[in-house]
Amino acid sequence: MDLFCQEFERAIPDLRKQILASFSKIGVQSGYRSAWEDFEQVVNPVIIDFLRKPPLGITEICPPRSKSKKSNCYREASSKSSYPDLKIIFNGKPYAIDVKSGEAGKKEPWYDMGRIDSYVQKRINQFEAEYCITVKWRYLGTKAFKKMADIEAGAIEVVDVFIEPSYKSVGISSKSQGILYRPYDGKIRPKSWIDFETLRNYWTNKEHFLNGLAASQVYRWQTYIVEWYKAMNADQQTKVREYLDRVDAGEDVVLDEVPLDPAAGADEDGSNENSSLPDAT
Repeated sequence: MDLFCQEFERAIPDLRKQILASFSKIGVQSGYRSAWEDFEQVVNPVIIDFLRKPPLGITEICPPRSKSKKSNCYREASSKSSYPDLKIIFNGKPYAIDVKSGEAGKKEPWYDMGRIDSYVQKRINQFEAEYCITVKWRYLGTKAFKKMADIEAGAIEVVDVFIEPSYKSVGISSKSQGILYRPYDGKIRPKSWIDFETLRNYWTNKEHFLNGLAASQVYRWQTYIVEWYKAMNADQQTKVREYLDRVDAGEDVVLDEVPLDPAAGADEDGSNENSSLPDAT
């Protein structure tokens, strides 16, 4: 473990206390979209204050990525679509700290933690280490809501905060025995609230997590292949087997152009988006 990770992880218990204390002082007085932004507005200053003080002493703000050559600096995300919420450069190495949130009560956290098919390229290969700060909140309003934007003002209470390496926040799929993901788009999903509260981790280190990622990626591929194959007619299935035989023989395969066959179960764009896929949980 390098110096940044060592110092940050050593400070996690105190950072959690400071973040909870900050939430208790100011509260969250808005609907979901603004509340999510408020979470970051409360969390980020606590983390930045830690970064700026010894032993890390990271006091400079990183310039835009394309111009950044500093060996020690930090930068907040410019929008909600940007990852991470805080990017830190320490001794020339990049680190990521991201803020997530989920509702307590009947719902389990279900936020997006990246995609199976691009996680290695966009996350693992881009950062020395990643940390996730998960804010658990409770709805206090009396008015029922169907979408998060309808939450009453002042009806959110932060009840807990969890800070850990991002891979430790990822759940496990009971079917693939790999990482938990949403079947139709492959977006990685977190573990349950009870797992957070009991400090249960399914992935002991980054290498173990990568094994779990690979297991779920293969399971997802195989699931799609089987379901798409079942949706084809006999002639199409025969053609697919011919393609696979040629692939196994080491040939370059160019698919034949065929007219769209409604019996194949594909949508108009051929995507078969509505095919029934087994749940990955």
